[in-house]
Amino acid sequence: MLQINSGKMFVNETEERNHLRGVLHTNLRISGSDPIETAIGSILPVTNLRDPTTIVYEVTERFEKNPPVAANLYSHGIDPYLSEAASIISFALNVTCTPDYQLTQRLLSRRPNLMGDAQPKELLSRVFDEQVWAQATEVEDLIKFATRLIGLDRKHHLAAIRAINTYVTGVHRVADDYELAYTLMVAAIESLAQEFDGHQPEWRDYAEDKRNRLDAALDGADLVTAERVRQAILEIEHTALGRRFRDFTVDHLRPEYYQQAADQGSTPATQARIRQAVREAYNIRSSYVHTLRRMPNEIKLPGRFDKVIAVDRKTYLTFEGLTQLARHVIT
Repeated sequence: MLQINSGKMFVNETEERNHLRGVLHTNLRISGSDPIETAIGSILPVTNLRDPTTIVYEVTERFEKNPPVAANLYSHGIDPYLSEAASIISFALNVTCTPDYQLTQRLLSRRPNLMGDAQPKELLSRVFDEQVWAQATEVEDLIKFATRLIGLDRKHHLAAIRAINTYVTGVHRVADDYELAYTLMVAAIESLAQEFDGHQPEWRDYAEDKRNRLDAALDGADLVTAERVRQAILEIEHTALGRRFRDFTVDHLRPEYYQQAADQGSTPATQARIRQAVREAYNIRSSYVHTLRRMPNEIKLPGRFDKVIAVDRKTYLTFEGLTQLARHVIT
């Protein structure tokens, strides 16, 4: 929505403009009174001593002159722009930011989640704090991130927005259901792996038990027919999903990802431990989706801000670790 509104995809010049304004509720505090100008619109701090606070979001809605597809539309209103901007701000600055006051208030409250366990802020640092003061460097990072996001080609932009929205929804679900929250964060990365890892399925990627039965059934068929059958199966089946997810995720971890964990003094997130933790994250997602199986309780312990933990000789990403990893990979 915001990318189209930027005019990047217009064939002709802008003919009509609407100045739209809305309110976002957040724990973000911005020093000064000057607006923050970004590629997705302007953010204006508001003098507000309450928690959560509010910020004003402004965007100029643009309509193309003589668009290729005729439309009698005067305005989309502020709501779709407001929702997308809230997700981008939440993701880029690692804060809570929504158009819904009641949701923001619940996420930032000191009440336990709906399962009666820990408060959301006890599982994730910063994002659910009552107040987060934006540093000048963070504001610059937001401006750069918005510019990069809007500047992507359409296919990559849509994929990034879907991943960001799913990630932010997952973070919000920490206040409702731990397993669902974890699953959505994994799914945000997986959506990119499925679309952009360039994977070409091979017969060995197919589940071994199914592969053996099919190979036995094809025994005696001529080689051309057998190969056509195998190729047809590969084209309609999702193969090696877990391995594709692991490879894509680890391949998109830059050196600064490991350095950041070390600088924060948390449990070292070495490459070997991360690969195993990423595997277990996908297993948690699969177990929940298919059998509603719960994750190890150790992951849900309040105040667990290490990035990875060991449970029964396996390495797992905590919520803190998964959010850091997801934001890094998506970015």
